[in-house]
Amino acid sequence: MKRNLEELNMGMVKANFIDISVFQKRKWIKREFAEYKKCNYMAYWNRLIPIYNPFKTVMLGEPKTITGFGADNFIDSKILGASTFHGTYGMGGAGFFGLLCDTKKGQFNLIYTIWASSEYVLLDGRVIECHPNYINQYNPWEAHGEIKYKISGKNSVLKDAVITGIELSKQECKMTLNFKDGSMHKMIFYNYSDKLPPHGSGEKRKKAFETGNLPDYLLVTYKETELYV
Repeated sequence: MKRNLEELNMGMVKANFIDISVFQKRKWIKREFAEYKKCNYMAYWNRLIPIYNPFKTVMLGEPKTITGFGADNFIDSKILGASTFHGTYGMGGAGFFGLLCDTKKGQFNLIYTIWASSEYVLLDGRVIECHPNYINQYNPWEAHGEIKYKISGKNSVLKDAVITGIELSKQECKMTLNFKDGSMHKMIFYNYSDKLPPHGSGEKRKKAFETGNLPDYLLVTYKETELYV
């Protein structure tokens, strides 16, 4: 059953979009994207496309879950980069954590689509991000304004790492990585773990989601597209 592309309702995600030249439409139609025709002024998608510009348009598509895409397609793929800034609501972001991977099917993002998801991901037992109040206690990989970027920067420790294994369960995704220096590492995406830092308010960490399973929240998108929440 195909979803309404304007209201995907895939967890927090309402739409998967890209603004393009009209001359690229055929390429995206082949990828099963459809043109968004309601208006040409796309402030709603955080993209300003003036009504007098006939050469730009917005295409909408349906991302796949990691199981729908095929987790095996990520095995032996190379990580080209990582970001803690996926997901937009027009005036800001949702802080989705994602990996850009060169897979067997091409270059795709694998994105954990829960709010501030980098606070629910551990690499070698260290959280990717946490609230500034807990930087000294949890020693996150990414601490903007405190230490150099180690995950999303151009010198990311994940760059050129190869995914050698993926284990999916209802509450976790365990990923084995082979770094470019030959060392082996473990990344785990959690719904909940007592290893995760508290929320910024000091409240004990809550579950990332209450309904569904974790693979439902690991979405695969074309690298050029963005998620609207």
